[in-house]
Amino acid sequence: MKRLIFYVGIFLVLAGLSVWSGMAVARVHEEALEGLAEAVALAEEGEWKEAHRKLSETGSEWHSHRAFLESVVCREDVLFVERSFAAAAEALESEEDEFFPEAAELRVLLENLVVTDLPTLGSLF
Repeated sequence: MKRLIFYVGIFLVLAGLSVWSGMAVARVHEEALEGLAEAVALAEEGEWKEAHRKLSETGSEWHSHRAFLESVVCREDVLFVERSFAAAAEALESEEDEFFPEAAELRVLLENLVVTDLPTLGSLF
């Protein structure tokens, strides 16, 4: 009986960690998508400097969570998103017309990353 309780306890701890990490990854992704959407809206209104500030802020926020994200999401995907933020910021700074396709590509990348790499309880076993 004690062994059963021990194993059930371990299972519950693993399940709790999985749920917590999944929620944390989802929150970071949602914040990144919201920041990107705000930057695009600002750019559409012609407020390029504010859009660049918002995009840089969002990219920095993503980078600040990089160590955590790399522990639960494929490292290459995390780095690819980071490079995409940099490419969008560069396009916004130098070639404003190129910003919108870069931003759309980044949005699709983030949305797909949530669907494909979000950790789940099943991925632990």
